[in-house]
Amino acid sequence: MKTPRLVVTIHGIRTRGSWQKDLTPHLARMGLVPIHLDYGWFGALRFAWPFTRQAQIERVRHRLLELVETTGCRKPCIVAHSFGTLQVMEALRLENGNLRFDRVVLSGSILPLDWPWATLLSQGWVGVVRNERALGDRAVGLAGWVARHLPTFTQLKAGPSGRQPFPDPPESLLDWAVEGGHSEVHNVTKYGQWARFLAYPVLDERLLDKVQRELAQMRQVLSSLLGIDAATVRANLMAPRGGTLRMVPGASDNMLHAPEFDLSLEPGHGCAGQAFESGEVQSARLVGAHWSAGLMPQEELAKLHPDLCWVLSFPVRSAQRKRVVAVMTLDGLAEMPGLLRDPAAAPAQQIVATIKVLLERRLSPLLDLGFRGELPPELDP
Repeated sequence: MKTPRLVVTIHGIRTRGSWQKDLTPHLARMGLVPIHLDYGWFGALRFAWPFTRQAQIERVRHRLLELVETTGCRKPCIVAHSFGTLQVMEALRLENGNLRFDRVVLSGSILPLDWPWATLLSQGWVGVVRNERALGDRAVGLAGWVARHLPTFTQLKAGPSGRQPFPDPPESLLDWAVEGGHSEVHNVTKYGQWARFLAYPVLDERLLDKVQRELAQMRQVLSSLLGIDAATVRANLMAPRGGTLRMVPGASDNMLHAPEFDLSLEPGHGCAGQAFESGEVQSARLVGAHWSAGLMPQEELAKLHPDLCWVLSFPVRSAQRKRVVAVMTLDGLAEMPGLLRDPAAAPAQQIVATIKVLLERRLSPLLDLGFRGELPPELDP
């Protein structure tokens, strides 16, 4: 049984979070399982009083740990609003690495502006964060004012991060701003984008269709350059998911061997893992019963197509994030073409350079859109 991709949502004070229910169908469309934490009406005085506030944070902390244990989802995604942002991130901090989040949407955040995102992201406690701000959010400003001017009474560590951007954000901290007040970030037109952001690397079907077309084009171009039958060439896309490299669901062309869809590679394992780790194109071919390069555990080797003879893996770089975000692999079910046998030779270098240009121009921008939960302008309703 596959572990579900869990999205935990949590509301703020003086509400029961009707927006959480409105978000549900958008999450379901992307194959995500929502768990809505509803802790009832929490008044402003209970929020200001440190003992009741901390008790609520502790309840959420234990509930999150319970959900991880019960569902088997080691890194749930989070959507939090207002006081909910403080609850989930304080729970994360208190657990000191025992609790981790995959992708996080903050809306109307009251986290202090000096929240240690660089540390949390580099340690892997959080995967990617999307901070949704409203420029006229007075409630967020009030939380920051209370924290600054009533520290003895409230013991509140809060800030206007739902109104002002976090300074010097790391590359995995994304920022969006809209006009309006505290609830304006809960615009129903945003929910589809949030769901797509949380689901990545699973792609919206409309974006996936464009990715599939590009993979099919890459396969045809390589077949033409090598002068071989395109029916023997395949293409797929792998991206980090759950701590390992896995095939992006649906992002393949001419792949028919079912066990391969369950491949799970550590960075450095196999050609794809080596390409992801090194940032360089990697190649391997089957020589007798052994592969010339790209070694991987026997359990994963057993999943490969029995007729697979050669592999060419290309790191996919994000122009915006300046790092490798995925790996495209082109491989063959017939003997490796002579033009590829010497990777250092000019013909092989020219072929690789041609594919790399297509990747940078055509495929990488699509993955950047998927990473942010966006769609190409012609597809965005």
